[in-house]
Amino acid sequence: MNPLLIPALLFSFFLFVTPAAKASPEDATGFIDNLSAHVVTIVTDKSIPSGEKEKTLEAMFKESVDVAWIGKFVLGKYWRTASEDQRARYQQFYDPFLIRSYTSRFREYSGEKSEALGAKETKAGEYIVNTRIIRPNAAPILVDYRVRKMDGKNAKPPYRVFDVIVEGVSLLATQRSEFSAVIARDGMDSLIKQLEARAAQFEKGTPSSAAAPGVLKSASAAK
Repeated sequence: MNPLLIPALLFSFFLFVTPAAKASPEDATGFIDNLSAHVVTIVTDKSIPSGEKEKTLEAMFKESVDVAWIGKFVLGKYWRTASEDQRARYQQFYDPFLIRSYTSRFREYSGEKSEALGAKETKAGEYIVNTRIIRPNAAPILVDYRVRKMDGKNAKPPYRVFDVIVEGVSLLATQRSEFSAVIARDGMDSLIKQLEARAAQFEKGTPSSAAAPGVLKSASAAK
């Protein structure tokens, strides 16, 4: 299941909620539930210009999603073997690639709603929040969010999302597998070049119809 087919999912983890004094499954569930409701409010507000909506969503994404950690994780062993220059260039292009892969698609929203089903602690300070995306005239889709409690009682937001699992398919696992395949076949610089090209597409407002987190053209296909 491609998570980009579900626009409501794309926006449901950007907003902040008031920090809680103590982390708990209920608190993590409330965090995701509030994110969904608040972002849908922004997306459906006709008084906000599209450009302003996208910029607002990008800022929210940066605050609510652990983009830096995700970027390092999906490289796996290749983060350790990459040079300092490669790491810097990778992060320069990975961040806008991930962020705009999601935020640029708010126009696809068509009435989906997110329903929180509960949560459980997977390790100290980390939770998996189970939700269901209710779609008009279509079967609901199960979506799980992995969230981490941030240090400090006044941290804003109090949690950050570090993985999204749609019908059992993990964003982290998908990107890690695909990025590793590109690097093993064509090298680290090839992956960076593809991320740079995709980021440029989003900057111009012309993302590929196939643009999705973790889905990149192979170097051989791009030549």
